[in-house]
Amino acid sequence: MKKPGRPRKKGVLALSRLSILDLLPNKPSQLVVDVDRERQELYSHLLLTHGEASRRIEQLDESRRNDSEAQTDQKTALALLLRGHEIALRHNQDAFAELKERLGLNEARERLEQELLDKIAFAAGLKVFNVRAKKLLKRSFKSIQEINEIFPQITMLEIAFLALLEEAPESMFTYGATFLREGFDPECQQCVPMHYASNVETLVYAVDMINSDLSSEIAAKEAFGYLGMTGNDERLEFVPLKADVKQRLGLLIPLILSNKRLHQCVWSGCAEGLMVGFGKISAEAYRKTFAMPPNAPITPTLTKAIEALAGDSLARYNELRDAMERTIHGAAIVDLARETMLRSGEMFKLVGLLQRVPKCLTGETPFCGYISPYGVGVKFIDRQGKVVDYVPYSDWNVRQAVLAFHGEVIDLSHHNRTATVLFASLTQRAELKVFEGEFGNASELSILEEIQIDLWLKHRIKLELACRDRTIELRSMADVIHYGLTPHDHHVFTNIKFGVDEARQIKTMIGLLPQALLTGVKSICKFNFDSQSPESIMNGTATLGEYLPETGEVVLYGMRGELYAEISPARKALRGFTLVHEIGESVWQFFSAEQRSAWKKISWNGTPMDKAQHFLTWYSHAKDERDDFCDHFACYILHGPEFKTKGQQYKPLGLKYRFMQNLFLEKTGSAVEYPQILGWTTEELHGAIEREANTQTLEEAIEAIERRMREEEQEAKKRIGRYVSSWEELVERAHANDDDEEIA
Repeated sequence: MKKPGRPRKKGVLALSRLSILDLLPNKPSQLVVDVDRERQELYSHLLLTHGEASRRIEQLDESRRNDSEAQTDQKTALALLLRGHEIALRHNQDAFAELKERLGLNEARERLEQELLDKIAFAAGLKVFNVRAKKLLKRSFKSIQEINEIFPQITMLEIAFLALLEEAPESMFTYGATFLREGFDPECQQCVPMHYASNVETLVYAVDMINSDLSSEIAAKEAFGYLGMTGNDERLEFVPLKADVKQRLGLLIPLILSNKRLHQCVWSGCAEGLMVGFGKISAEAYRKTFAMPPNAPITPTLTKAIEALAGDSLARYNELRDAMERTIHGAAIVDLARETMLRSGEMFKLVGLLQRVPKCLTGETPFCGYISPYGVGVKFIDRQGKVVDYVPYSDWNVRQAVLAFHGEVIDLSHHNRTATVLFASLTQRAELKVFEGEFGNASELSILEEIQIDLWLKHRIKLELACRDRTIELRSMADVIHYGLTPHDHHVFTNIKFGVDEARQIKTMIGLLPQALLTGVKSICKFNFDSQSPESIMNGTATLGEYLPETGEVVLYGMRGELYAEISPARKALRGFTLVHEIGESVWQFFSAEQRSAWKKISWNGTPMDKAQHFLTWYSHAKDERDDFCDHFACYILHGPEFKTKGQQYKPLGLKYRFMQNLFLEKTGSAVEYPQILGWTTEELHGAIEREANTQTLEEAIEAIERRMREEEQEAKKRIGRYVSSWEELVERAHANDDDEEIA
């Protein structure tokens, strides 16, 4: 008699066989002939090179600036952005979520995520930590306080994540400890160990000497690790996840697929989108010239058909093409999935991603509204919130996006964006467990987490201790100059964990300011870089920090290989000054036009001046009135008596000092005056007020960066050579041992 099988749980049907393709409304064909057709269709629209397309956009930009009637109403653009959240909520349909709901897969996803979250626990992680501690230190630990006595940089959250691993990382016991392990460099004690990145096979551990823009290097190191050659290098350690954790992650990756994620993948995955967009507009103009039906084939090719035009037909074609380009260029579109307003060049890239030129973009007036992905296409929504068109992505772009998703199910590298999103969610939810005391009460927190929670409770500012990826799209040459060169159209930056000493300095600096002047600051994080950006090289300045008004985040910058514990007291003071400067930027953003004008009149009226009478630092006059305000805001708090004395000597500085007094009086009800906080004068800390900056042209800056990249490539090849040699030696030894055994 046949025994009845186990009843299948709702929501997990065929999860082990679930493919990305199963969740797509339209499945891409697997036939080679279709792939070839899609590729030919894509390349048939490449009439311009990227440089030619970029120059065409510059011409359109210039024409638009000179045509007052054609200028987009800035108030309309602002209104679109302000209504974006409302429109997004109204059109938040997700074809993949709807399908997963029908299949019962959302319940399966929630269950799998909860199972992983339940595994992330301090008690379970402490057991894993103690297994390695007994091997290396011949002792075990009972609490985070005991751990912090020897390893002050480790957090409860990091211990909790160890529950996912086969074993604790050795770097936790090597770096940032109060003792020095035998055979290690004394510098190890000054490093801050951290959980740096995650993928579907391992957690990646590093120290604070690492570079924030390291995604490609991590991918290269992983290749060595999985070949069995090494799991470590001097900065990275890859620790395998437990088998059941890997299994759950493998099941979760396809379940996280969403319309937003697909749209981001299509957008970043098509390097030819801009050129294809111009080609599709040319094809549409050609068909209209001869009254051809939409999507009618153009023979023999689009390029040859356009080259054959002459006389009236050529003039008509050029007129139609130029009119369509101007109309599309003049559109105002908010991308709801990417939460940004499209720039002029991105309008043409959008056209290049789609099967056809949207009719709403080529009307009599430029389109003003939103786009929102749905299924394997994009909805166009007017400013009133009505859907006016739906256009599928081109077959080729859907195929490439699906391949990218499918690869992420098994992708081990740092480039696995879906795994990154998943671990970011787990980290955020686990952090909440720390904040809510699920891992222990407030008296049982780590040193760093005590500082973090204190800053949050007193000032509502989050100190970022967990490492997270930030993807910065390079949408213009200005972005490239600011963030640096990359072979992709985006940078992936990972923040660096603060050490105890630096976190304490941040807490001290924040504590100097009244809460009324901190409302624009939501979080503080840190990034390390190998070198300065092209912008810094061109300006002859080092960027030590940045304030991001769209998120309220203060970003502090360090240099890779520079340890906070080893820099001089003066450099640490300068870091503190930078933090207060960036807080000043958050204050500036809320100034009224009258306040900004009043400040600008003091030193930025275009008349010749004695800089010593107007400025306390070189940087305050090196850029603009905003940085002038921010530097003097920091001087008011950290160099108060010096600022006041010089204000009594020089009228312009006196006006700036009184401006600060009035600001504090307005915000706090008291014209607070500060004692000397830092033990250096402004000149000792910042250098002379007037000095020559070592500026360079963009070409010189790029050449300097490329020269450094070539040097790093040569060093990387040498390092790979050493790995290969080590591998070959191991193989030779293994063969020799086999020969010896045969002889014996």
